[in-house]
Parts: sequence; structure tokens; C-alpha cells
Amino acid sequence: MFPDRFTHVPVSFVSQSAAYTAKPFEYVLLTATAADYTLTLPTSPTVNDVVSMSATSITGGFKVTVTGTTKNILLREGSATSFKLFITNDHMDLKYNGTAWEVTNDGRKKHVGVMRNSVAQTISNGVFTVLGYDTLVVDHGGIATIADERITALRDGSYNYRAQSIPENTTLAASDRIVTRLYKNGSHFQAGEQDEDSSGDRHTTVAAGIIELLAGNYIDARIYYLTGGNCDTEANYSHFQVFET
Repeated sequence: MFPDRFTHVPVSFVSQSAAYTAKPFEYVLLTATAADYTLTLPTSPTVNDVVSMSATSITGGFKVTVTGTTKNILLREGSATSFKLFITNDHMDLKYNGTAWEVTNDGRKKHVGVMRNSVAQTISNGVFTVLGYDTLVVDHGGIATIADERITALRDGSYNYRAQSIPENTTLAASDRIVTRLYKNGSHFQAGEQDEDSSGDRHTTVAAGIIELLAGNYIDARIYYLTGGNCDTEANYSHFQVFET
């Protein structure tokens, strides 16, 4: 019984764990648990040739690159000669229209990264400090890196982001400020709402929005605290989450 998503019936199923050139009307089952490799689409396709592929197991941060060589692939993120599969159960159905490969079914999972900090972090007064994290909550696609305190896009697209922290037991005077900023590739991109409240309550500082990223672009969140002294962030309340749209 073939999956309901099929717009065609494959002639054969093949399993691969190393470089391979697909044939028309093949369904290729891909495993990447030891190394990266490339799946090449048919090099001399004819109109209405179809190829399907599914990542049955991808582990260890490995990936499979699917290339059309000189033929473009009409992806949701734009036309390109290749794309990558990063996550187990990613799948794709392609059909050749005479000039390019059309996507008849895009089963690539959206990339999601969520990190948080379970301990307090000292924030120096008067400088932007990168928010640190020690717990990886979710990482679909391998985009979140705790060691670098950042999220790195693996493909072009739009991403929702939200960075939050709470300075610990902090009372703000009228001239004090707390603000979180988002940085893209090391440069300031967007500032969250600035808190200058002097009520004596705890103060949540948030930066949130949508950003366009190219593959390889990275973002991190930084907090600015100006009170005349250092402070600590509240344990378990600093987090950074990014969702591919």
C-alpha cells in the first residue's frame, strides 16, 4: 500500500546510505547515520519523470544533499539546484516539467530550536551581554547550539523568534533600564521593549518578531542592564526560541 501523498506509483524502492544517482520513478529510502552524502537526481530526465525520497534515519547531525546538478528544483524557499534533508522522516516528491524539478509534495519538517538557562547568569552593568543557555529543550534540524549561545539557519527562510530573561530581584529606579536585543551575524538587528519601570517588581525583558535568514546566518540574544551595578538573571526564566515559518 503506497502512502496517500503519492501522485505517482514508484517502479521500485531502493535503500541508500552513501552517494547515489536516482533513476526515474524510484523511491529512495535514505539513511545518514555515519556521514553526509549526496543523492543526485536523474541527470537526463524527460518530461513527467518523477522521483521520491524519504529520510528513514538521520542522526548525529548528518545530512543528505539532494542535487539536480544543472536542473533547478522549485523549492518553497526559492529555485535552487540542491536542497538538504536534516531530519528523520523528511521526505520529498519531485516531478520534472521539462526544464526544472517541481515539488509535488514537500515533507520537510520545519526547523525549531528552543534553549533555556537553568541557572542564574551574571549580567554586567552598562554593556550588552549574550544570554547564555545550558539546556536544549527542542532542536529539530540541528539549528540550536548551546556552546555558541545561538541559533543558526540551515536553509533560507522566515523565522519567528522570541528571547526572554528576568533580572533577579531587581528594583529599577527612574533612570535604570533593561532591554533585550537580537543580533544577526554579530550585528544588532532588533531591540525589544525597554523597561524603565520603578515599581519594584521583577522585570521581564523580551525581544520577539520575524526575521529573514539565509542558510548559515545565525542569531543570538543579548541583554542590556543599566542600574549602576551588576545583576543576575533569574534561573529557569531565560530562554531563546526560534521557529521556521
